[in-house]
Amino acid sequence: MFVQRVFPGGAGEAAGLLRGDRIVTVDGMPADPSLPLAARAGRAVRLEVQRAPQQPAIELRATPMLINPKQEWLAMQRTGSRIVERDGARVGYHPMFSCAGAEHEAALRDALAGDLAGAEALVLDFRDGWGGCNANLVDVFSPVAPTVTSAGRGGKRSTMLGAWRKPVVLLVNAGSRSGKEVVAFVLKQHRLATLVGARTAGAVMTGRVFPLSDGSLLYLAVADVLVDGQRLEGVGVAPDIEVADALEYARGRDPQLERALAIAAHDARARAAPKEQK
Repeated sequence: MFVQRVFPGGAGEAAGLLRGDRIVTVDGMPADPSLPLAARAGRAVRLEVQRAPQQPAIELRATPMLINPKQEWLAMQRTGSRIVERDGARVGYHPMFSCAGAEHEAALRDALAGDLAGAEALVLDFRDGWGGCNANLVDVFSPVAPTVTSAGRGGKRSTMLGAWRKPVVLLVNAGSRSGKEVVAFVLKQHRLATLVGARTAGAVMTGRVFPLSDGSLLYLAVADVLVDGQRLEGVGVAPDIEVADALEYARGRDPQLERALAIAAHDARARAAPKEQK
């Protein structure tokens, strides 16, 4: 069992877990993802973690927390958003583990108008998690969205930014699904973003959950989805630049993210070059 994502501000980060760590045991028992830790919430558990093959495990202490997934994912989106200095350019990074609900698009817009406003390019991370994106998310990057400024009688001015018009790199993988695939497809078709990573899940159909009498759930596809006349179900969206992941014993490294940041920095420098020549 390998750690794929460590949320900033979460229990895993506090424990010192790194992406690519192999969890060998939990409180002396073999690691099993089907065993819940809810009964141990608030109490430290002992993890044996292996960071390299054929090397002895190290011991870490982690304190499980009871969380509301939606609130956790929204908090991760906000705390994980940051500017990265890369190859002489300021690149904004914004993770969207979930797109389900208007709050996630609002958080993206707030970041682009706030802490990320000074970035010269953007890496938007759609890898893994839940889909749920509304197709209108494309408008955040539309070249025709207006920037509207209003001026009151007292001279006070306020500006509503229309869209992000700087370079965009969209990170996708086999865990990018549903509405994320719709947005990725449109951004790629209209050359509003460069897609980096691996082909998306190809899981776009609309589903509905049916509770069953034994307490289990039946998740059933109830409607097909076409995007500009094309069917993505079972096909997915191929990246413009394919980058294989390397998870096992990664020691915190993320080759897909590193490549995306490098491409975004290159695009930012290329965009600035004509201005510098003038």
